[in-house]
Amino acid sequence: MNYHYFRYEKGDPGLSPEKSYQLDLGLGLEEDLTVQISPFFNYFPNYIYLNPTSGHDYFYGAGNQVFNYAQSRVMRYGSELQAEYHFLKYWRAGVAGEYLYSKQLSGLKRGYGLPFAPPASALASLTYEPSWNGLVSGAYFTIDCRFAASQNRIVPPERPTPVQANISFVKGDGKLYLLLIKKSANYNPRTIEEVDLNKAIVYDVHEHKNEQSIFDFGNAEFDMETFTVIRAIPDLIIGSEKDNNAPGKNVINGAKAWESGEFNMVVIYQNTTHNKTIHKSIPFTIDYN
Repeated sequence: MNYHYFRYEKGDPGLSPEKSYQLDLGLGLEEDLTVQISPFFNYFPNYIYLNPTSGHDYFYGAGNQVFNYAQSRVMRYGSELQAEYHFLKYWRAGVAGEYLYSKQLSGLKRGYGLPFAPPASALASLTYEPSWNGLVSGAYFTIDCRFAASQNRIVPPERPTPVQANISFVKGDGKLYLLLIKKSANYNPRTIEEVDLNKAIVYDVHEHKNEQSIFDFGNAEFDMETFTVIRAIPDLIIGSEKDNNAPGKNVINGAKAWESGEFNMVVIYQNTTHNKTIHKSIPFTIDYN
């Protein structure tokens, strides 16, 4: 029983020792624009992982999900990216992202990914670091915005992971859009004024108004004092007839109709009080069969 994650893990003494073959590559550029990219490739002839099941344990816990240790051939590849740009005298902008793709090549769940695989994610930041005189030194101000794409490459009976976006240090009035847009549409809106709902599927839209104090804003809200969910992340099932636009849902048809292929998860946050906009586009693939 793993009480840290509330799951029952069932071992298998017949599993063989795990082996791995890995290729790593590192590329970097250091100028006013600093870029580092680290792609990698893994092949496991006998990868050991926790295989989720539909069973639940009632003998050693209160109905915790049962996971069996299993083994299969696995391929994994992905990359990490870090970029930072210094502009003006005291300002710098940065972005850090990571992407991981995994696929089981054998076993009962051949063709699926691996359990607990993280979705593609990125962290964008804007930093102001002036030269301080006197008692204060080395202090700086920064605003971060974290994006995480949905995770649809799951292992049954896992459920797809919804998309969540968080923006730190905001106040006043602001609005957040999370959009699904076909890559073939060659359409990448960067502001809310550029959003065309005939081309974009709205995964989520959320806004804040007249906030007098600085706070962290996102499309999911949780009260840490009462431990209650104020706003849950919405579901959007691939193949749904309508999206999650508010106040009225839009029919998903025409140029934005569901199909297999490359998509972009476009995140736009616009603060109308302070005339600031944050934009991020995360590519992903939909297999619509």
